[in-house]
Amino acid sequence: MKPLANILLTVIWLHLGLTAVHGQTIVVTEDMSFDGTNFTPGDSITVVGMQGPDSALHVTIGDGAEVDGLFIRDFGVVDISGGTIGSIDFGSSAPNFKAGQKVNITGGEFVREFGIANNGTMVISGGTLSPDLQIFFGDLPGTLHVFGNDLRLDPVFFDGIEQLGLRRLTGTLADNSPLDVFLRAFNNGFIDENTFLHNVAVPEPGTFVLAGMGLLALAVMRTQRRK
Repeated sequence: MKPLANILLTVIWLHLGLTAVHGQTIVVTEDMSFDGTNFTPGDSITVVGMQGPDSALHVTIGDGAEVDGLFIRDFGVVDISGGTIGSIDFGSSAPNFKAGQKVNITGGEFVREFGIANNGTMVISGGTLSPDLQIFFGDLPGTLHVFGNDLRLDPVFFDGIEQLGLRRLTGTLADNSPLDVFLRAFNNGFIDENTFLHNVAVPEPGTFVLAGMGLLALAVMRTQRRK
């Protein structure tokens, strides 16, 4: 019975070892897609782009992916349509190198922070941004584009004193998600000059239903005429 006990202990140890290994970093050096079927919850992703826009990596993140941190270096491009992301940060492989990474956010849930720097670009048109999420601009700042309705970028006051390097961004994103987050900048700058708000018509939830009914009625009328 002793060998069997050893085998059981070995199996239990291996199982605990596999289930306990979380928080690792996946280094991406080629085009990839992540979702709930091929990603371990709690891991992080580092996208290692090349120093040139013609060789930019393309990574997509969809429903089911639970990413603790996403780091994009140099010319990586990331499209996010779903999943849960803890933080997103831009970086470069050399000091003061103006990279060209880009993140397009159309969906998903975002929890802690965005760090926009190194001449990178972030485009937000949808998704759920936690009220606790903060957006930071680095010393070598990037650009933020937000698409939605009633978008406002307002100064923040404490005890009647305007807080330099701090803004409040509110409104409704293009997918009808509410938006209310804080933007911060190092050295008290880079927010107003690097944030672009694009107010677009956000359809009411019932608009799509009414439009669909209209198209259906039109199709029925055309069918009846042909008969």
